[in-house]
Amino acid sequence: MKVKFCLIIPCYEAHAKNLDATLGTLKDFHIDLIVVDDGSSSQYANKIQSICEKFNASLIINKKNGGKGSALKLGFKFALKSGYSHALQVDADGQHDISSLESIIKTSKEYPNTLISGRPVYDESIPKKRLYGRYLTHVWVWIETLSFSLKDSMCGFRSYPLQETVKVIENHFIGNHMDFDTDIMVKLYWSGVKSKFLPVRVVYPEGGESYFRMFDDNVLITKMHTRLVFGMIIRFPLLLFKKFYTDKWSRVPEKGVVSLIKLTSWIQDTFGERLVHFVLKLISMYYYLFAFNARKGSSDFIRRYNDFCLQNNIKAQRITIYGHIYSFAKMILDKFSVWKGKITFEHFNKEDVQNLHAVTEDGKGALFISSHYGNIELIRALGRDNKALKYNALIYTENSQKMFRILKEIDPEVEDRIIFVEKIGPDLGIKLQEKISKGEWIFCMADRVTAMSNRVINADLLGDKVSLPQGPLIMSYLLDAPVYTIHCYREKDSFRLKIKDITPDIEKKKSNRDLYMKSVANSYAKELQTMIISDPKQWFNFYRYWKRM
Repeated sequence: MKVKFCLIIPCYEAHAKNLDATLGTLKDFHIDLIVVDDGSSSQYANKIQSICEKFNASLIINKKNGGKGSALKLGFKFALKSGYSHALQVDADGQHDISSLESIIKTSKEYPNTLISGRPVYDESIPKKRLYGRYLTHVWVWIETLSFSLKDSMCGFRSYPLQETVKVIENHFIGNHMDFDTDIMVKLYWSGVKSKFLPVRVVYPEGGESYFRMFDDNVLITKMHTRLVFGMIIRFPLLLFKKFYTDKWSRVPEKGVVSLIKLTSWIQDTFGERLVHFVLKLISMYYYLFAFNARKGSSDFIRRYNDFCLQNNIKAQRITIYGHIYSFAKMILDKFSVWKGKITFEHFNKEDVQNLHAVTEDGKGALFISSHYGNIELIRALGRDNKALKYNALIYTENSQKMFRILKEIDPEVEDRIIFVEKIGPDLGIKLQEKISKGEWIFCMADRVTAMSNRVINADLLGDKVSLPQGPLIMSYLLDAPVYTIHCYREKDSFRLKIKDITPDIEKKKSNRDLYMKSVANSYAKELQTMIISDPKQWFNFYRYWKRM
């Protein structure tokens, strides 16, 4: 992930008198400055513009005074569109010790997907009523999150991961005034974004201007906490799960994590499929109601699928968002069964297994390109039963290291079947070609663009362009091996396996490199589209897949 910071300073009216000094200190950090004038009158607006010109700061003007939160939301959206990954929030009133910014930036680089916030250290200048009010807010926040992890929710000295923050702003109502800082932190927590806190010295300067409206803002804050408490009640099961399972995951010894997986397996084995599927339906309904981003991604996909079928005179299968989510839950359950060795080749269509055996008969290596359609994990079941099938799965992220160790505990043979990829380069190419030469198979996914595979090739899918990661397509050109698409998927109570040879009939020479990869990309996308049309419920990219491309 490429980290690029900007500094956002909301400013209104009399804050302009501290803005010059604040920007003068901030310029030493050599970070782009963005000032949001929150509807100041012309007297102050001219001064703010002059100061921004002096320090070469970008100026965004909110035409009407909307409040601190309104200004920040405007600044965040502008920053994300301008290519920044993180926004540093600094108030213009000069209360915060700017020297603490260096540690905020350093920590934000170490934890790029985390909200980094100051935790105020006050001197005697803080008004006592403000201090007591903060503690009251802390208590409410602990209730609203069912967690003590948010140490301070009111400090306006932060580093925000922009993509996650703007997503929350677009999907939820966030307060526009002094309720913003608490509101956004709680809702980021609800959406899975963690927070880290660093001490920062805070001084209330004598004669300093504050636009805290004693009555209006206290009413807004009360309303905010009321909304958040009701939001907590709605999310109560998920927050409990987060508290006692997800939040503890990284601190549970790996043996303990294996035990949790084995416990889930034991429940499935002991109480049977009917109870497990009943629980899956409840979980799917919960995620249907509250997993807003997944629901939007599913809705976007279903709309595209229906439109494509209508335009091409194809009879569309009926698919609902809930049914889509439930299908995903069943696929996860099948993964557990694969890991436990409960799914074997006997659960597959016999003709499909014969076709797989036919591909292995010549003993040659091959490259298989798959996608997040169906359950590619099923190939592990076939590999376990067919020792002639020597497969290697490429995993593109280091985040899978712990899951690898868990799988190793359950199935020790997995160790020789996974290759972790940090980057695609000559060393990897040599290693893969050696495996191909030994008659082994390489499996990789080619339908998601990651931080390490941000170079892409466009192809058509359901009537619109999508971008495919270039890495697998480069491998198709470089490796001396045939190229296949492979999809494993459920069909009622059995499993299917579909393999198709998409090796281009194009000579492998340098001048044909791009043409060769484009041919593979188009054939891959065409086959994936065929699979989606056959059963759209088994397409498991739950985000705005086409939009981000």
